[in-house]
Amino acid sequence: MSWDVVAAEAAKTVTAGVGGVVVAGAGGVMRALLRRLGALPNDPEKLRVAILAAGERDPQFAVEVSVALAAVAGAVTGSGVLPPAVFLDRDAARAELAEPGVHLVAG
Repeated sequence: MSWDVVAAEAAKTVTAGVGGVVVAGAGGVMRALLRRLGALPNDPEKLRVAILAAGERDPQFAVEVSVALAAVAGAVTGSGVLPPAVFLDRDAARAELAEPGVHLVAG
């Protein structure tokens, strides 16, 4: 999943929670964003842009948001690594996925 998609989904998740919709697991996304961004913009598009920019400047923040967002979807694994900019091989990533289930390996 690209960082653009992660940023958009994180903004939607947080916006839904602020609007009163209960999103299971969204607290981790909210905490990650508040720690990095402080006050969050009310406008969902401005929030998406702020998340996107912060993640591009700080890859560790991008990983933290990605892992927190995966928890919302119930897809948490031990590896919280964003895909590489260039695809080479993902054998090492596949080897880390020891548990059965559906996993996304991108790159």
